[in-house]
Amino acid sequence: MKTILKVTVFSLFLLGVVIQTSPADPFTPGNLVLSDATNDRLIEVRLDVDAETVEVVQIVTWPLGDMKRRRPLGFDFDPLGNCYVGVTGVPQSATELVQYPDGIAQIIRITPDGSQSFHPLPPEDIDKITLVSSFNPNEVFVMRNTPMTPPTYHFRIRFDGDQMADVTKFEVSPNTASYGEVLILDDGRILIPLQNQNYINIYNENGGKPIGTIPTQKGYVSLAYQPDKDYMLALVNGQKNVDKIDFEGNLLETLEFGALDGVVESWNVIFLGDETDRFVLAEKTQAGSPFPNSIFIYDASDFGGYPIIMTMDLAEPSSLFDFHFVPEPVAVDSWDLY
Repeated sequence: MKTILKVTVFSLFLLGVVIQTSPADPFTPGNLVLSDATNDRLIEVRLDVDAETVEVVQIVTWPLGDMKRRRPLGFDFDPLGNCYVGVTGVPQSATELVQYPDGIAQIIRITPDGSQSFHPLPPEDIDKITLVSSFNPNEVFVMRNTPMTPPTYHFRIRFDGDQMADVTKFEVSPNTASYGEVLILDDGRILIPLQNQNYINIYNENGGKPIGTIPTQKGYVSLAYQPDKDYMLALVNGQKNVDKIDFEGNLLETLEFGALDGVVESWNVIFLGDETDRFVLAEKTQAGSPFPNSIFIYDASDFGGYPIIMTMDLAEPSSLFDFHFVPEPVAVDSWDLY
């Protein structure tokens, strides 16, 4: 009976069903949520930058037993509060201990009332989702964070209710295995950096091939931007440095946080959102590390300044993969597919 139940739930999952859970306490707007790739959970924290403290508010966990299906890795919120979580794959059996399995690419969409829906993408194009970014209501961009056989694509998914209404391909590279996380500027241009190429692709909303490029000195994984700033932050491939670049790709400054402040690496970079130049990095400590997870606040107007360091009170170090601020309340509850 147990085996039959697993097969049935997995089959429903592949069909993209909607599951209504009993919601947890909603994530609070302004709080920071981090994905823990080691323990399959989302961690909500409240930052008090002036007091230089961080409080763990709640932890939402997916108990997966021996399946080792790793999620969440990439995740984000859209402006309405919908939460999107990338699925990385499934192992071949319940006893296979693969940390980051490939094989299935689905986006989990969680609406503010706690409803969850599961949406697969074509397996011939993508076999896991680890890059997730959202800027507009009911819309999310997804990609894989390790190279595939070219051509490589980013996918924009638009939703109508609980259904995928549109999937648009963005060709990242026709002949190299490259990846990078989407950024949308306030003028509507869509930017996708390439971690192993010295340029940033520019697209319009129709997707397809780039309409232009921004030459750079390095390859970047992700970008951060605020409309009132005349620069972007760019996370350098390797996740140990952040560049400040202008919109022509000129390098203005480099922050070597990996060497200066003991940050092992940070997957993402985001602005604090307080109308200053301050931005956030989160420690992607590996499981078993002797060092606790910390959140670092830097000032892009003073790359030489010492950061605010806030240590998280977690029972054991976690591999913090992605992190975003909550725009609207959203109830994200635990669930167990298997």
